[in-house]
Amino acid sequence: MRLDGEYLPGWSFTNVTSQKKNFVKYWGPEISTHCNATAGGPRKEWQEDVFDGEYREGATVGVIPHSIYHPRPPEYNPMKQDPLHKALADATFRAYREAAIRLPHDVLRVIEKAAAAETNPVARGEFANILKNIEIAERLGVPMCQDTGVPVIYLTLPPDLPLTQSFYDSVAEGVRRATKEVPLRPNVVDPLTRHNSNDNTGRGMPAIHVRPGAKFTVTVLPKGAGAENMSRTAMLLPSQVDQIEKFVVETVYLAGPRPCPPLVIGLGIGSTFDGAAALAKEALLEPIDTMTEYEQQILAAVNRLGIGVMGLGGDTTALAVKVKTAGCHTACLPVAVNTQCWANRHVTIEVKR
Repeated sequence: MRLDGEYLPGWSFTNVTSQKKNFVKYWGPEISTHCNATAGGPRKEWQEDVFDGEYREGATVGVIPHSIYHPRPPEYNPMKQDPLHKALADATFRAYREAAIRLPHDVLRVIEKAAAAETNPVARGEFANILKNIEIAERLGVPMCQDTGVPVIYLTLPPDLPLTQSFYDSVAEGVRRATKEVPLRPNVVDPLTRHNSNDNTGRGMPAIHVRPGAKFTVTVLPKGAGAENMSRTAMLLPSQVDQIEKFVVETVYLAGPRPCPPLVIGLGIGSTFDGAAALAKEALLEPIDTMTEYEQQILAAVNRLGIGVMGLGGDTTALAVKVKTAGCHTACLPVAVNTQCWANRHVTIEVKR
């Protein structure tokens, strides 16, 4: 039996039994914890916070809440022993820092082009503010927005790298470091209690997506709440392909100024209910300075709304629409719109081995 996770304050290990009085040992990366256990005796409360090793001496442990195992606490540090995982943690940190401070070149080019073409004087002034904000953030090395988002991470693993829990731990360690050193606003909370972890990690967070690739890379996509809250999904009928554009326009209309336009719109079409949403978010990683005819058609329809920069009117409500598709059930047409503000932040870094 192995224990590998986090001991949360207030929990106890109960029903510790054995054939005779003996030692129970848990070996951590650098520590060991010892506890005398007697059959039928009172429950024992463990003093150490980290358990990572093999249960020894033949005793058994029962009634252990599953929640204590995930995620591993910050004290667990596999990077001290494994250069590969240290490299991944470092790459995650650097990617998050870069994404928070600087926009991708394609995004900056599209913003500058839209600013030059804007005819509304108020919108031109807002574009000037955005561009000044971008310049100051880069010059001072500080985040361009106070909402530094939640960490959405994409890992690509080459064939010789098997996926293990340690990769997730390393990414989380990089996020914790970025939160402390960049610094980032601590945004991650428990969905029900609203308790803030204060380091942008938690159950299921960072949101990590893994896919095969030729190189070992990490991509960080910080996702702010203003735009994320305006995202929508729909299960259209197969006969409603011509209604996809309407659904996108309706989504942007309902959002109004709240997602901080001009927007980058990720559109996922097909797959499953949840798969369409994943496609929509992945579409935000695509270069936005090129679009297909279909993407340009939807963009033109969105811009006819006239919501404009920061909702103050103008020619540019959205900067780009990017579409990703996947096969779906013959009786389904899943569609998802993932709205993103003008600060379409993301960075990919190759992890050096």
